Amino acid sequence: MCYLGCEMKLKTPTDTLTSPPKKRRARGKPGFTFQVVLGVVLGIFTGLFFGEAIAGIGVIGTAYVRLLQMTILPYIMVSLIHGFGGLTREQAVKVAPRLAMVMFVFWVVGLALVMAMPSVFPDRQSATFFNPSVLEVPVRPSLVDMFIPANPFEALAAGTIPAVVLFSILFGVALMGLQGKEGLLRNLDLVTQALTRVTMMVVKITPIGVFAMTAAAAGTMDVSEFARLQVYFTTYIGGCLFLTFVAFPLLLTTCTPFRYGQLFKQFSAALVMAFTTGSLFVVLPLLMEQTKDLFLSEQELEEGEEYVDILVPIAFNFPNMGKLIALLFVLFGAWFVGSPIASATYPEFLATGWVTFFGGIDLALPFMLSLMGLPGDLFNIYAVSGVINGRFATLLACMELISITLITGAWLARPGGLRIRLRDLLSRAATVLVLALLLLISMRLMLEQVVPSVDDHAEQLASMDLPFRPDMTVAEPGSDLPASRDSVFRLFRGDESSHLRVGYIPENLPFSYFNKEMHLVGYDIELVCRLARDLKLTLEFYPTSTEGMAELLKENRLDLVVSGITLSESQIKELGFSEPYQELVLGAIVSKEMKEQLDEADEQEIRHSELKIAMVRPNPYQDAFRAALPEARLMPIDGYRTFYEADEGAYDLLLTSMEAGSAWNMLYPGYATILIKGGTLKKEMVFACNPENMELIRYVNDWLRLQQSKGTMDALYDYWFRGEPRSSEEKPPRWCVLRNVLGWIE
Repeated sequence: MCYLGCEMKLKTPTDTLTSPPKKRRARGKPGFTFQVVLGVVLGIFTGLFFGEAIAGIGVIGTAYVRLLQMTILPYIMVSLIHGFGGLTREQAVKVAPRLAMVMFVFWVVGLALVMAMPSVFPDRQSATFFNPSVLEVPVRPSLVDMFIPANPFEALAAGTIPAVVLFSILFGVALMGLQGKEGLLRNLDLVTQALTRVTMMVVKITPIGVFAMTAAAAGTMDVSEFARLQVYFTTYIGGCLFLTFVAFPLLLTTCTPFRYGQLFKQFSAALVMAFTTGSLFVVLPLLMEQTKDLFLSEQELEEGEEYVDILVPIAFNFPNMGKLIALLFVLFGAWFVGSPIASATYPEFLATGWVTFFGGIDLALPFMLSLMGLPGDLFNIYAVSGVINGRFATLLACMELISITLITGAWLARPGGLRIRLRDLLSRAATVLVLALLLLISMRLMLEQVVPSVDDHAEQLASMDLPFRPDMTVAEPGSDLPASRDSVFRLFRGDESSHLRVGYIPENLPFSYFNKEMHLVGYDIELVCRLARDLKLTLEFYPTSTEGMAELLKENRLDLVVSGITLSESQIKELGFSEPYQELVLGAIVSKEMKEQLDEADEQEIRHSELKIAMVRPNPYQDAFRAALPEARLMPIDGYRTFYEADEGAYDLLLTSMEAGSAWNMLYPGYATILIKGGTLKKEMVFACNPENMELIRYVNDWLRLQQSKGTMDALYDYWFRGEPRSSEEKPPRWCVLRNVLGWIE
């Protein structure tokens, strides 16, 4: 066999696989596929049996994934240089344009279905506690830095796949016209064989790696996450099967004389082998022989048999839909975390994804997740799902490679090119569109029934409580306020029964609110309770507002006012304030529809738009926003519910902190939070008090500094803003057989 028209006999990756005779599997020994499936089943059982106690085994899964990744980039570089360098100029001129055009059509058809899949994702009213990771604005590399390597070795070290691919293609093209390249090609083939052997050694431990990843995931993943993963499994497998058995075969039969039944009869063995092994690489020898046989069975296409040895290795090194359909996971991941990718970024998303997937999915997918600003730990979910989905992806890749080779070979074999009848093309295109629409509708209807539409974070917020309750009374909203004291409250007058009167703002999540047991709770409420416990004081809570608190403090009817009070220049002159005890990030609450509009607009469009911006008064940033958005209307409101329950179009966004906005959105999950000026603006929380009571102010300041040094503020922040369990109380363990069925552990 002459590889790629060279005079010397050079081995292809397929020759590597066929040259050494394989040892027969010992009778009774389970096959590799059975071992992998067994690893998945045992992993699920182990995770469900031991629960979170098995989480540590995930380290083995992480090590397995990294071992798989380590040979990918070197293999990409060597195989691309080898494949392109082995061509002659004449072959390149004849083959390259036709092969490129055919592959492009298949990419368009496949990616069109991938980009249509988000329409299947059910509508979810999703909101969660504040996650500081939203402040980590991802740095998106420029296209020049991503695709053009100033130093290819640096690109290899940094894992910049697009740059490595471009360098390798250019190097291979430069080899085409050189004399004496055969020796280099032989050496490159040896490197390819060595890299393949390393990969095969790692593949041998796949059952162990799969077991570890599956056990860790099954032992720690919430039931709600399992339900949402159904969305990815359904859309991924549905898309693979549709492209494999409908779209690609119909495209092939439209362009060639081959028939649908003839296609699957000829390649049934290759397709079954691809699905069971999960490796397209090992199927190549069989696929090439069956492709040649099919060409020889058609008298007018016999010449196409000569091009199989050229077309298959080259097409194999380009991203196939078996890889590219993994882009669906990025779209799913964005839906999973409640931050869908804006349609304006789709061109960049597709272009970068196509080049990135020249490499293996294990390296390319984390790169794409990072590029789209999504959490990197989503890849762990993909790694587990890939155990099942990977076989459908290999099946799809096999069908695509068969179709591309047959269409391009037929085009090269026929002097007049492809003979496509317009009537057949239109009828089969209509068939594909109708079946695709039916597929999308049926998957959407099914998923809406099985995936919960609302998360349960609001229930968690309503269930939160104080770890202790000092001697305290709470006047409910609308209650009468206390009478004035004769003088300011004195801390140290020897009367341990003294009452500290504290004003709170009702419904100011998560600083002060009533939980489902109608207990007054919140970040500020717990902080004041700790203060009263240390001072051995009785607490009296009274409802107030930011507008009325100044008068109540001056008249000594209240001693302190809490509940997320912001340090304001307008009130410094008339009130006393403690030192800031908590710094929050300024953000805005918007509807998810408005968020999509703002994501797609540029900075100048936003600056000159007539936005209707609501602000809970008083707001210290009013003047700054009036200067930054001169066309916007700043509209003071009395409380958060005024914004949420207003008529549609009354307000575009509400200025607040990211932490408070996240809490409120759990009650109104149709809304989202967005950063203001990249998270550079902060809101400083303080206690307000009578400016004449310097004794109280000094003590509170010293006490707050002490709490900061003890880590109390961080602990309260994690509990009330992030929804994390307290260090003194363990998070309720996830259900497992060992605890909940057998009762062997508590």
